[in-house]
Amino acid sequence: MFPTEMSDMSEEEERHLDGLKNRVTQLLDAKYRKGQAEHGGKLWEKRVFPELRDEMVDFISYVLTLETQIYEAKAMCNAAKNGDIPKDEAIGRVLELL
Repeated sequence: MFPTEMSDMSEEEERHLDGLKNRVTQLLDAKYRKGQAEHGGKLWEKRVFPELRDEMVDFISYVLTLETQIYEAKAMCNAAKNGDIPKDEAIGRVLELL
């Protein structure tokens, strides 16, 4: 259906790619089935652009929030490493974030 470029990859890279493809398949299957059950099925007959636009806005919000959380987690780890805050406090906050 779509052209693919073949490249030489190591066995480790092939395993990583296979894991990604398997995870995408699992997530897509579960999400599609849930959406069909919640929204009445036949996605191909529905107007999808308004939903897609809303999902993209949500996606951007999630990405930017995750970026902030990663920076905070790194800062907490560095603060604990430097002895500025107790390690248990840093671990607790990182676990809350992630």
